[in-house]
Amino acid sequence: MTAIGTLLRGPARPVIPDPSAPRDEARATDLDLLPAPPTDGVPDPLSDPPPGPRGGSWFTRPTVILPLVAAMIAAAIVVAFAESGTRGPGVGEAIVTVHGSAFVDRADGTSETVTESTRLHPGDRIDIRRGRAEFELAEGVRFEGLARSTRVADTSLEMARVPTLRSGRLLVASPAGTSLHTGIADVRVEPAGVARIARSYAVTLGSYRGSAVLSSAGIARSVPALRSVVAAATGEIGRVRPIDQRGDRWDRRYLADAVSLDSQLAPLARGMRVGKVDPRSLLATVRGVLDRSPSAAAVARLVKGRPNRLDLGIALAVIGNGTRTTFAERGARALAFRDAGASWGLVAMDVRADPDAVAATMRDALDSKVLSTTDGRTFADQGGLDGIGSGASGSGGASDASGATADGSSGSDGSGTPGADGTGGTGGLPGEPGVTVPGGVPGVTTPGVTVPGGVPGVTPGVTVPGVTTPAIPAIPIIPPVTTPSIPSIPVVTTIVDTVGGVLGGLLPGITTTTTRPGGTTTTTRPLLGGLLPGLGL
Repeated sequence: MTAIGTLLRGPARPVIPDPSAPRDEARATDLDLLPAPPTDGVPDPLSDPPPGPRGGSWFTRPTVILPLVAAMIAAAIVVAFAESGTRGPGVGEAIVTVHGSAFVDRADGTSETVTESTRLHPGDRIDIRRGRAEFELAEGVRFEGLARSTRVADTSLEMARVPTLRSGRLLVASPAGTSLHTGIADVRVEPAGVARIARSYAVTLGSYRGSAVLSSAGIARSVPALRSVVAAATGEIGRVRPIDQRGDRWDRRYLADAVSLDSQLAPLARGMRVGKVDPRSLLATVRGVLDRSPSAAAVARLVKGRPNRLDLGIALAVIGNGTRTTFAERGARALAFRDAGASWGLVAMDVRADPDAVAATMRDALDSKVLSTTDGRTFADQGGLDGIGSGASGSGGASDASGATADGSSGSDGSGTPGADGTGGTGGLPGEPGVTVPGGVPGVTTPGVTVPGGVPGVTPGVTVPGVTTPAIPAIPIIPPVTTPSIPSIPVVTTIVDTVGGVLGGLLPGITTTTTRPGGTTTTTRPLLGGLLPGLGL
């Protein structure tokens, strides 16, 4: 603008010396600043103007200045248009990069399907139909939306000075803070905060980093990091609780430490329960292996009034490796968060504990020789969490004979005979000591079967020797009884009417067929002739 103003004003006019003002001729001549007078009668352009009316500068003439001003304005317009294609989004705008496809409904009534990138203006609405989309807003605010899932609809966002989340899920990262409308509630993400918002019938706000505020009908609830809150209806906001771990791409990005620690602690906790580790012994052992071991009095105050559970040892490992504030403050914060339902991974993140350091502390404690169990033996003597012992009194043997060493170590292939003292057992599943059910084939001694009583190398089964079933004495075989054949009885098999008519069959006679062992005899007897022989019929 300064250059344009200079061109409009024109160059500065030459200063005309006052003829009445005295001149320092000697000094000017000495310095050779005054030109020599012309010798050919041609006026010098740098000398005083000739007398008479003085005209304006050629640069300020309309025929010169107007075309120049028009050219400068055109250049400024071209530059402005060029910059508008590369400048960042303004207030209420967003530059969207789509990884998939999205449908954009413009404020001017037009619509389009976007598969790469586009610029949204106030009043434009975007629905993410497939994949995800990344939004760049003014002041460094970043959004990320996702397509439909099994529980939530597509992310639908309407741009404005304060954008509105119409449905779906939205990730918000704001270095300087930002606000959103969500229908029944409003969300404020504080500076340096990262939050996730889900809108369906209710509105859920979860904070990954920093803090956020959910407000509705004059009721506001602050949500610290790793917590969440739900607005079920206008003015109905629930209590703050631990953030839900859904295992999606956002959880893997911002809750990776929590997921990692939970996956390492789960098998350790199962092994301790099956191995019947004494909770108080575990607590003391964890305290001993911590790099910054708290005092016994501090640990006693931490667990005072709490149930005697294995969680006490894990809690001490998490709190002892934390870096937030003091040990006592971390302890109160961690136990309250755990009681609210948070996993140990979330608790470790909340007290700023390294997940690998927590897992290493627990492994060192379980590998310690001083860790005792409720059956009076050390945890190491039972073979550790993996059922791998150090004894050599047992070995793998015949298949189908599930066994282990006498000191609790498993055989080379997980199957073998019991050790010398008969107390070994595979213990494939947690349970009470095994019981052998005797049995066998008559006359054959069958060895006892050991029912598992724990995990390999931790809780041995109890084997009862097999029982020999006495042979059953042979029973005399009764010879078969021969039944004499019964002679055939003569049977009259056929009575045939030789004529087929009633009278014709009665008058001539009746034909009879008799079957005997010697053969078959056919006899025809006259009916009336046999009865009334005197008639001569």
